[in-house]
Amino acid sequence: MYIREFNDKHYTTNRIIYLDRDGVLNEKIEGGYVLEPSQIVVRQPSLLKMALEVTPYVFVVSNQRCIQKGLLTIPKLDEIDDYLWEQIGARPYAVIYATNADCKPSTNMIYEAREMVGKKCAEMFFGDSECDRECAESAGIPFIMISGDFWSDFQEGRFKSGV
Repeated sequence: MYIREFNDKHYTTNRIIYLDRDGVLNEKIEGGYVLEPSQIVVRQPSLLKMALEVTPYVFVVSNQRCIQKGLLTIPKLDEIDDYLWEQIGARPYAVIYATNADCKPSTNMIYEAREMVGKKCAEMFFGDSECDRECAESAGIPFIMISGDFWSDFQEGRFKSGV
């Protein structure tokens, strides 16, 4: 597991938001991995900025098996993320990446985030896959599935049931 903390302050808020990266904050590369900053296509509107308006405790939790497979290094992952945060104009409290057996649907990343915050909080998880849903449900966290239609419905002020 790889953790990169951007903020070590503790806040009085009692909310945590978890965001998956690929497929939620940026477009997912089907059947592949984001291996270069130039491959990042930010999804709009940025859920990260909206989440940060609710709480500073926003964690990006993402499977990054490409590290274990030797396709990507930690410094390159940081470079990709720095590009993503620059494009969005904000960055999370921390990123927690599973690079091996801790991958979702394992809840280990959630428990790491909870430990970093150090108190009981209301939580919400936004993801785009069944393994995200399974992770959230196993940790007892409400889950919102982000699908392709979610973004256009959100921008137009329409919400479909089941989103």
